[in-house]
Amino acid sequence: MIYTMGMALSRALDNHTEVEVLVDGQWLTGMVVVNDGYGVVLDGGHQHAIIKVENISAVRIMTASPMRPRITEGYAESGSETFDDYSDSAMPMPGPRIAAESLVY
Repeated sequence: MIYTMGMALSRALDNHTEVEVLVDGQWLTGMVVVNDGYGVVLDGGHQHAIIKVENISAVRIMTASPMRPRITEGYAESGSETFDDYSDSAMPMPGPRIAAESLVY
């Protein structure tokens, strides 16, 4: 699944989430009230902005990313352990990677 700016704006509209969009170096903030794929309307409370989607360089959504799992999920191998059980102990780091051409057989 590709998470695009258009998808982010659509999710913000569906979830009534505030966003910031970067248009020509200026951040605009508001709630998405309309998004038809060509333009988006942001309601900033006492004012609103109508923006062409193609002019948006970046979108900030004021919620957690929908595709980023929490660090506690899937960490423990057995059901009784959690990330907090290990958070105060040392954890091994991955070793150095060796380029395939440097291996000698």
